[in-house]
Amino acid sequence: MSFKIMRERAGLTQAQVSKALDIPQSTIASWETGRALPRADKLLPIAKLLKCTIDDLLNKGENNE
Repeated sequence: MSFKIMRERAGLTQAQVSKALDIPQSTIASWETGRALPRADKLLPIAKLLKCTIDDLLNKGENNE
């Protein structure tokens, strides 16, 4: 599942995620378009924010939406 879908399912905007993680909104946009990936030290805070697992964040597997 894409980062954007997980963010939207969590009911969050890019701006809200940006503020919660203290990173630029452009970084969130880059993750959503696939131009960049989150740093390893951000994975746990992202997973907590989106109420998912780190594996969910990293797995694009067969259920990629």
